Amino acid sequence: MEEMAGGVGGFSGWNSTGASGKFLSMFLDKGMGLLADVLMNPTFPDTEIAKLRADTLAAIQRQEDNLSSYTFKLLYKELFHAHPYGMPVIGTKETVSALTRDDLIRHHQTFFVPERMVLTVVGDVDTDKVYEKVKALFGEFKTAAAPLPAPPVEAHKTSIEKTGAIKEREQTHVGIAFLGTTIGDDDSFALRVMTEVLSGQGGRLFLELRDKKSLAYSVSAFSREGVDPGIVGAYIASAPGKKDEAVAGILKELERMLNEPVSAEELNRAKRSIIGNYEIGLQEVSSQATDMANNELYGLGYDFSLVYPEKIDAVTAQDIMRVAKKYLDLKAYVISVVGPNGEETPVK
Repeated sequence: MEEMAGGVGGFSGWNSTGASGKFLSMFLDKGMGLLADVLMNPTFPDTEIAKLRADTLAAIQRQEDNLSSYTFKLLYKELFHAHPYGMPVIGTKETVSALTRDDLIRHHQTFFVPERMVLTVVGDVDTDKVYEKVKALFGEFKTAAAPLPAPPVEAHKTSIEKTGAIKEREQTHVGIAFLGTTIGDDDSFALRVMTEVLSGQGGRLFLELRDKKSLAYSVSAFSREGVDPGIVGAYIASAPGKKDEAVAGILKELERMLNEPVSAEELNRAKRSIIGNYEIGLQEVSSQATDMANNELYGLGYDFSLVYPEKIDAVTAQDIMRVAKKYLDLKAYVISVVGPNGEETPVK
């Protein structure tokens, strides 16, 4: 791998799992051969499982020690009672400790099959030669895939549900969340612009709660879509004594979204920020390959990046108010509070 100036690794997320390779184009044949071998013929040696188990358990502990990460972990768990999105991608101490080599083999046989796979290659390559190479490497990869069971449908909240934990620290962290939308839904573009209007140094939450009222060490809004409905909400880290005022401030700004159209200046700032960050994120070929693979896998088309800026630019102030009314029910949401005055509600 050192000779090829790259490497091969695995990844997992909310909606997908897989492997990726990055190497100098002169080593394309060797690199793709290695990637194919990893995908089709993993050995799962016991020594590597033990090492990665220890690394993962340490990462889980770091997550629990980080108040921001722990706030979101509890927030997701409370919002998604039925759906797997409520489970941490990294796993839990109990599940990671209990994993066996046989579990990994079964998982690989279930998910790493051609019917569920998208392969993208981006770089200084001859596309015809790459196509022939892929056929030669993966042509015999014909493992059958049984249908996957559909995950449970998450019900919308009908009341305010609380979770959290008491942590003796100098800050209190709060997350507020609502069920969001899916990757392929046009509402996703308006939700992203809405949360960007709230976020960033020029956003409403930053200006009102941090600059003007000094209520926040950190504050933001977020929207994360999934193959199934995801999450939309806001987060703030404040001094423990300012927690109630900080929560009231976030709810007030969310209510403004329901009732007041955003200004042309706010709309333009949010759009330029989203589009600019997206295009910067695609400067590396590895990022382009990941983006194409995800877009194709999720049914958007591998070339979705070409139309994404147009989708964002088409969002109007009326679109933002519409999705705010649709997704932000201020009488039914989840709130997670972690800190010295955190919620004592037991985590389910």
